[in-house]
Amino acid sequence: MAEAALDAVRRELREFPAAARELSVPLAVPHLDEPPSPLHFYRDWVCPNRPCIIRNALQHWPALRKWSLPYLRWGLPWGGCGRCSGASRAGLNVHSSRATVGSTEVSVAVTPDGYADAVRGDRFVMPAERRLPLSHVLDVLEGRAQHPGVLYVQKQCSNLPTELPQLLPDVEPHVPWASEALGKMPDAVNFWLGEAAAVTSCRHWECRAGEEVVGRKCIRTIMRTSTVWSRERNTSCCIHPVTGPSSPMSCTHRQPTS
Repeated sequence: MAEAALDAVRRELREFPAAARELSVPLAVPHLDEPPSPLHFYRDWVCPNRPCIIRNALQHWPALRKWSLPYLRWGLPWGGCGRCSGASRAGLNVHSSRATVGSTEVSVAVTPDGYADAVRGDRFVMPAERRLPLSHVLDVLEGRAQHPGVLYVQKQCSNLPTELPQLLPDVEPHVPWASEALGKMPDAVNFWLGEAAAVTSCRHWECRAGEEVVGRKCIRTIMRTSTVWSRERNTSCCIHPVTGPSSPMSCTHRQPTS
């Protein structure tokens, strides 16, 4: 009798995520052609915890016109006068006395296989972290240089204003209609840049807004009703040393912080 009741509970749990999706989430993520009002954003998307893609929301940001690999390297867009040697091929006007964006050191996550902050076996493995000039990361992305492991600029603690303040004039400090809907300013403003092999593992956000400026980032959303199958468990914590592409699972043990 008890086993039959337990089987019924398991069956309901298996069917519950599908039923929840059918009731509240469409098969495809909806696209909006313009930003909603704060009221509509909160009512239609935040409260029911539904994802959406909003087009034409940040077209006024200079970053969408200016940001490119040359701009991130030199701080200048394509089409400069190219009077300086070494930069004429890219059509850039670069002065050696000027501190460029590319010369700035940033925190870079390095992993053997692209998986950062991921459960591997019985361990939660965090990436090694290196301080590298942004220009070196760009060189790796463009195939001009090599670096052991997969590189990903992926800090979660407002690395844009703290590590790349030169880029702040190209963006707004927040998205006004979203801030009004949520009743708060953003917890963090992050700049992410990585190789194609870089993967962000499962994360939980109450509300996340992201703007794709250059390239592509694929995001898979999982409903809260499906987290019953996520197999959460406690694991020990360690960090990849990443000294080379061999031994990808060797790592240094680290006690989890409270």
